[in-house]
Amino acid sequence: MVKRGTLGSVIFLMFLLAFIGQLRGQPYSVRATVDTNRIQIGDQIHLDYTVNQPETARVAFPSMEQRFSQDIELIRAYPRDTLESKSSGMIRVRQRLLITSFDSGAVEIPSMAFKYRHQQGVDSIVSPPVSLFVETVRVDTTRSIFGIKGPLGAPLSFAELLPYLLAALALAGLIWAGIYLWKRRKKHQPAAETPSKPDEPAHVYAFRELDRLKEQRLWQNGQVKLYYTRLTEILRTYLWMRYDIKTLERTTDEILLSLQNSELNDQQAYDQLSTILKTADLVKFARMEPAPGENESHLESAYAFVRATRYVEQAGGQETEGDQPENGENVNVKSEQQTQ
Repeated sequence: MVKRGTLGSVIFLMFLLAFIGQLRGQPYSVRATVDTNRIQIGDQIHLDYTVNQPETARVAFPSMEQRFSQDIELIRAYPRDTLESKSSGMIRVRQRLLITSFDSGAVEIPSMAFKYRHQQGVDSIVSPPVSLFVETVRVDTTRSIFGIKGPLGAPLSFAELLPYLLAALALAGLIWAGIYLWKRRKKHQPAAETPSKPDEPAHVYAFRELDRLKEQRLWQNGQVKLYYTRLTEILRTYLWMRYDIKTLERTTDEILLSLQNSELNDQQAYDQLSTILKTADLVKFARMEPAPGENESHLESAYAFVRATRYVEQAGGQETEGDQPENGENVNVKSEQQTQ
């Protein structure tokens, strides 16, 4: 009879041999290889991790970005590919990496742990470290030292110019559309009508409008700016009718300059008009507040200017300006001839 202890030992030995046979039937291994073990600083090489595993097993690859040392820089990680193994039921999974180093001397690619699961739990296999020697650029000391060359000019391709061309075309289109819309809008806008001269003597028009302005009492009611605006409009229209000067489109200085070249010979009347127009500009554009006496005085000066410059036709076709006797035998005021 076989002893009980001997039987247990036999059973344990058989189980151990079966387990070892199972492990040998499903080996796990990992290799780490590089294109070359000697590079110049900044050169790029491939680093391959190849895992030999059963076809049905799953092996977890480590995160390469977090595990490399400061001496090795990962440039790119390629997709993994699976290769068939010569052994039945086995495959090889390869992870290819593109790496470089900017530190000269001997550097080491550290070991990486690849985890996998089997019937007894979770285990891991470790890749061997890879030694790499990084050489510096050799300097020929027998040759003289040259300055640093500037960057080489590369010709621009059409793909590089295309965004700028599209932007230029878009800008040109916007400008054209803006001009087109502006012209179209301007074309459909009603043309500003040029005011026509009143069909009456200039001084008749001026006296009537000055009387209306006086009756409105604008400056007495606090409407000083409107008062001077209306006063200058009356005088500008009078000058337009009397001297044929386009006063409605000119500034004060342009009006006064035109009057100097006209038939106006009364310096006092010229000075009165100049004072009124310049004061009105200060009120309208500089918010000047004249004294009440100045407002009344400028209205009287306007009356005086019209009286001094009104058109008077004498007998015989001669003309003059200013106050003339209206009941003389040889003098007629043009306004009375037209209003009769």
